[in-house]
Amino acid sequence: RDRAKTAAGLRTRAVPPFAALAIVVFLWESAGHLFALPMSVALPSQIVAELLANPVQVWNNVQPTIIGAVAGFFIASTAAIILASVTAMIPRTSGATYTGAVLLQALPLVALSPVLIVIMGTGPEIRVTIAAIAGFFPILVACIQGMRQVSRTTDELFDQLNTTRWQRYRYLQVPGALPYVFGGLRVSASAAVLGAILSEWAGANDGLGVAMIYAMSGFNPPALWMYILLSTVLSLTFYTVVAAAERRVIGWSAGGDGARS
Repeated sequence: RDRAKTAAGLRTRAVPPFAALAIVVFLWESAGHLFALPMSVALPSQIVAELLANPVQVWNNVQPTIIGAVAGFFIASTAAIILASVTAMIPRTSGATYTGAVLLQALPLVALSPVLIVIMGTGPEIRVTIAAIAGFFPILVACIQGMRQVSRTTDELFDQLNTTRWQRYRYLQVPGALPYVFGGLRVSASAAVLGAILSEWAGANDGLGVAMIYAMSGFNPPALWMYILLSTVLSLTFYTVVAAAERRVIGWSAGGDGARS
């Protein structure tokens, strides 16, 4: 029964975005047959033909982006959760933590990427770094907000029980913060993919961003739109995987999407 409920919950999260994408693709193809679209706009049927013509090359461009985004997402999640935990157990550190996070978020990644490339080079490290920076802030804010959402009644109960800071963190703040944490993780997962692609645009040896640049310079609309759609599907897949993990870990939490979007 629990598995069936988890699967049903996952479908409610995963199906709508992919269904919306499918509808857009259908309307896109139909418009191409009914109207004269610009030469720079490839039809979905042309995109599929491009994909089937070069599957190995496509995978060789998709794989580095996936690896960089996953690694960056893991680093961002770990760092954000650790910092949020420190803030929860030592509240006076919250000001410095928030200030540093806001400053990092305020840095334009478009301008930061070339600077980091000069320092780190065009290897996979730059892709992981930009993906981690892009995904860090949503998780940190969600974690801190979640750990602060403690009901007054429960808080007073823990005070009466003379619990330690560790006990409050483990048994009160962490369980209550989990829905918020996963909300931040879902946003961060998609942001990490975009961060990885952005780093490839700034300078890399391979990846979806590099493939887009080559497609544009060679004026190959089917290839360009193929990589754009693959980037979209990749972001949706990351989002769906985190949503599946959320259902597995906190299936008891049925609502509250407003705080976890």
